[in-house]
Amino acid sequence: MLLTFLTVNVIHAQFVCPELLGNQTTVTTIHYKIAGGSCSNYPNNILVTYNSYSQSFTKTSCNGSNLKYTTDGLPLPVVDSFTTYFGLAGNICQYQNGVLVTLSDNQVTLDEQVIIFPNPIMYGDDIKIKFRSNMSAKLNLYNVTGKLVLSDEVNDSDSKRMTTSNLTNGIYMLQIESDNQSATRKILIMK
Repeated sequence: MLLTFLTVNVIHAQFVCPELLGNQTTVTTIHYKIAGGSCSNYPNNILVTYNSYSQSFTKTSCNGSNLKYTTDGLPLPVVDSFTTYFGLAGNICQYQNGVLVTLSDNQVTLDEQVIIFPNPIMYGDDIKIKFRSNMSAKLNLYNVTGKLVLSDEVNDSDSKRMTTSNLTNGIYMLQIESDNQSATRKILIMK
């Protein structure tokens, strides 16, 4: 068990957000340039979000310097500005106008630090909220009439799972409040 713990920490320490190859990236394929490490440092599946839209992409090739992910699902609405969640180690990389954003956590707005998936919720009852780093925040989910339908908190953690089993299909607004910042995301339930 100790060996497994050490292996995860080594992989996490070697992870570096890859550069985006904008001219080769399309709405269904994302090409990254990796500077070091190996292809095994990058997960087989990634989650890409743009505003309230989320889509899973699968690794289709990697040759040590070029990394390619594709999707069979809905295409990305845009290909130059999005956030990628690179799986187990909790690595979140943000791209704006085809360039990797390298700001520290305290320079990035709360809205830029949050990934919500799956969205839309088509199967299952849970929605996961992933933060760029550990934080404390209030989470309030409102229906389209503005009625509070679900409330929760995250305390010094980088993720939170919320159960939506008691909610009907429709559009909801998730308000996230932390310190003096807030962010609002649209959530769609389509079961």
